[in-house]
Amino acid sequence: MSVRASLSARSAKVRASAMPKILGASLMAVVTLGVMAAGCGSDGTVSVGGEERQLVEIEPADSDTDLLEYTSSAMGGVRFSVDPAHHLYTRGDTIVVSIEDPAGEAAWEAASIGLLTQTADGLPIASVDQVLDLMTAVPSAEVTSTGTAIEVLGYRLAGYDVRADASTPDHWIVSADRIGSPASALFGYTPNARVFLGETPAGVLVAASSEADQVSSIQSIDVALGTLLSTLEATGTGVDEPLPRGSALEPDRIQDSMARGEVDPDGPTALDAPFSPVQPGTYQLANFGPTFTLDFDDGWIVEPNFPGLIVLTGTNSAGAGDRDLVFATGFVDVIPVAPGPVAVGDPIPVVTADDVINALRGDIEMTGREVVDLGGMTATRFDIRISADATCSQAEPCEYAFRTSAGLVKSLSPTSWHRIWWIEDGAEGPSMIMAMAPFEHDFIDRATELLSTMKFTP
Repeated sequence: MSVRASLSARSAKVRASAMPKILGASLMAVVTLGVMAAGCGSDGTVSVGGEERQLVEIEPADSDTDLLEYTSSAMGGVRFSVDPAHHLYTRGDTIVVSIEDPAGEAAWEAASIGLLTQTADGLPIASVDQVLDLMTAVPSAEVTSTGTAIEVLGYRLAGYDVRADASTPDHWIVSADRIGSPASALFGYTPNARVFLGETPAGVLVAASSEADQVSSIQSIDVALGTLLSTLEATGTGVDEPLPRGSALEPDRIQDSMARGEVDPDGPTALDAPFSPVQPGTYQLANFGPTFTLDFDDGWIVEPNFPGLIVLTGTNSAGAGDRDLVFATGFVDVIPVAPGPVAVGDPIPVVTADDVINALRGDIEMTGREVVDLGGMTATRFDIRISADATCSQAEPCEYAFRTSAGLVKSLSPTSWHRIWWIEDGAEGPSMIMAMAPFEHDFIDRATELLSTMKFTP
């Protein structure tokens, strides 16, 4: 399984197409599976899709492991836990836990749980057979039954092994976003993966793990998946009924962003290229409106770098929703949303920091508010986290989308910590710098340290 978010000026997330593959190349070991007897025949078999399968349980993390608990309105509302040694990111109705290459070679393996409702081309998905047809349509791909099944949210999912030549190009098969919304985050369960699929009233439920190669053992990845499965619980109706269709969250009127500062030809090198690593040094950045400089150390990548939007992340970032430092201008409002995205409230206009904080109603934890000098510009800084005790469901969302006049949508996620610097008098209206990462991740501090070098040019 591999994942990316497509490049779009109006995407809630944007990622480089050169992002490292998340799931590896070949099977190195077979995970030990424990048989579940409850609800099975005397030999632990069940019928799934008319086929007799062995009902198994993928082992979770050791009971002594201190897990981090998250809530999300994905899949109709869920609560789950993740080993703090692993990396989490979410998009739409999909949750991905990834394992970083211990050698630091920017390679990843991952486990995921999600709800599939549309193809990469925006066509509806309603059956397991449709997903299997999409997989087998990939050149060189072979899909075979494992003869096993697992239980997720009360549904039995049939297991399949997916194999393809290592040289097979990426094929983006399905979307992480809900049917009806732009399919801007795409998944491909190739070249090699173990995939469990089952039909629900809301769509096709999928649980998948990579086939590990040089990153980590398949046991480690299946422990990550087992932890997701064993801790996953519905906080709303889950997938027991159809979920609302997705929707575009663009403002009624979209204007092109013209935010662009002047670059001093005698100053530091201009960082103008998008989607490229940043070598250590001091650079000018002009696409936030007023030009500013930053002193970069090693390990940074610039992603979108266009008028009105700059996104920085770490070289070992694994995918959409993993970690970001976002600079954007022209904010107009905030909308309560559920995955899809689906607007579940009226837009709330925002100009001041008070407007933003008041708009984030619900189970919000706000700390550390203070007025700060940001390299010569005044900003209000505060930290935002959506409480782990929040009840996230399709009826009670705990995600919030910030919209700009250029059509950019940047969301606050219940699985992340956010540090916001709000600037009222930005280039095209209110501007925001936001660092986000999963709980207890050091990226927030690293982003704050980078911003301490920020200097706006006269």
